[in-house]
Order: sequence, then structure tokens, then C-alpha cells
Amino acid sequence: MVDRGRVPASAFERCMVGYDSTCVPDAPSPLYPIVDLPHPSGRSVLDVTAAICRAAEGRLFAIQVRMKEGSTAARVEAARQASAAASAWSVPVWMNDDGAAALEAGPAVAGLHVGQDDPDLGRLDELRAAAAERGRPLAVGISTHDETQLRRAWARSPDLVAFGPVRPTASKARPDPVVGWSRLVEACRASPVPVVAIGGLRPADAPRLAAAGVGAVATISAVSGPDLATVEARTRAFVAALDEAFAPRSVESVAAEIPVLDPEVLAALPAISGDVGSLRAMGLPARFAPYASGKDVWYRPSDVADLLDALDKAPEESWEAWRARHPGEAPVLRIRRP
Repeated sequence: MVDRGRVPASAFERCMVGYDSTCVPDAPSPLYPIVDLPHPSGRSVLDVTAAICRAAEGRLFAIQVRMKEGSTAARVEAARQASAAASAWSVPVWMNDDGAAALEAGPAVAGLHVGQDDPDLGRLDELRAAAAERGRPLAVGISTHDETQLRRAWARSPDLVAFGPVRPTASKARPDPVVGWSRLVEACRASPVPVVAIGGLRPADAPRLAAAGVGAVATISAVSGPDLATVEARTRAFVAALDEAFAPRSVESVAAEIPVLDPEVLAALPAISGDVGSLRAMGLPARFAPYASGKDVWYRPSDVADLLDALDKAPEESWEAWRARHPGEAPVLRIRRP
């Protein structure tokens, strides 16, 4: 595990070590831009990647290079150009759907993302071994579109899984059925690895993405545009929205939002993080993990959402109405200082 007193170098490092640093000040943004080639602006992958990194000031999960039409050699060159721009900001580059290109590009490519119809899906162990023989790790991500595909993906021990489309998307010629928000939440709660939300997502979706507990937010169109100025403006807007939505909550702010929980109880809850039995008894998922550093305690938006779910609190329901439905003490309210 990464040292919780140290800010990870990138969101990529955060996810690869299995630690969510969204409660650490100055944590990277979960934004995961996909540069789809040829780019609608007509500009090079070098220019587009530089514009995205510049607008985000390098605070990105990663950048993915996606070239559905073209040769492996062309994808290798595109990845190297993207890496030339992204490396100045310590942003890792991922390759979409071409394991051979991911290997041939060498250190320019940190990860390979494959879809359900990609032949490389069945060769992930082989590709990882080949990368290791060349003296470098190769992270792996798998796209999934339903719960069955999720379970099969987890069995392949990926570093992350993408789940979607969350909303209707125009970035695919034959998109898969929309999974929606409730299924995204369940995927995030159940997944042993970070979940990347994808499909028609916009800055206005940031609060729901934060509450779902996604590890990253992938997008093509929301950071694209007819010119580099538009690319930068849209990237900057998305990063700002995610920064606000994913910001950690203090005990005081959580107590104000959930007045039926005593601040002392909220301050004590980080001590049970990782205790699956205790969490289950309180109706909380295994991912529930408020962050404590000395006397400071911080809650991720997903932790707050999990508490509200455990309390059976409807989104628009008043606390007065909730108390009328729950006379006496609700199960989660039996939490006591460990």
C-alpha cells in the first residue's frame, strides 16, 4: 500500500497500488481522457495530448490513445507522440485494443485497455509476461457492459475495469446497452479493482460519479472539439467539476448532511475500515473507508453515499420523514466508538 502520508505521483499510481487517495490534499483528478484518432480538430495526437495535459495541469488519471482504423505501426507512433507530450506532466499513456502496439511502444505505454471483442482479451497473461521480459510492467484494463462480463473480467486480475455506457454515447458505431447509474454504483461497491465509468459523461455528472465511488472517469467527446482552445476549455471545466464533486468531506460537514449520526461516531468509523464483518453488520460495503490522519478524519463522497444507503434514506426524503419510517434506532446507529 502507498504511504498515506504521501501524495501519489499520479492517479495512475493510486489505482495501481489499490489505494484511493481522493481524501489526500492535491490528489490527481480522476479524469481519464481518450484521444480518438483521427482527431476531429485535425490536429496531431502530440498537440491534442499537450493541450489536455496543459489544461489539467497534469492532474489526470491517464490518457488513452484510441485508433480504431490503422496499423500497429501507426498506433505505436501515436502512442509515442502522446507520451512525448504527457511525460512532461507525469501522465501515463494507455493503448486501446492493440497488445502488439503496447509492447512495441516500450516505456511510452504504461497500460493496455481491451474490449470484449478484442482478441488480446484472451492473451493478457502472455502480454504481461512479454512486457516483464522487456523489463517493464504493463497494466491492464478491461471494458465491461454487464455484471457477467464484470465477473469474468475480475477473474483475469485486471488493474481496472471500465463499466458502461453509463449514458447514451455517440462515440461508438454500435454502442452497448446503457447500464445506468444504479448498476454503476453496484459495480463500484462490488469491484476489487478501480471501476472506470464511461459513456456519455459530462461535467454535470460529477456529483453522481463521486457518490458512486468510481476510480476514474473516461471520456472522448467531453474533452474533444473543433480546435485546441475548445479542447483545453472543456478539459479544464471537467477537471474543475470533478475537483469540487470528489473533494473530501469533514466530519462536521457529514454530520450536517446526516444529522442522525453523532460526530463522535463519525470520527470513530475509520477504525473499522477493512473489518468486513463489522461493515456487513452495519449494512456498509467493504469499500467503506473514511480516511484518518491524526485527529483529522475525512469522508469520500462514496462513503457518505454508503452511509445514506445503509440508513435507508431516500434522496429527496426529509429527515423528519425518515424518522417517521424508522422509529427507534436504525441498525447503523448502533455503531459505537471501537
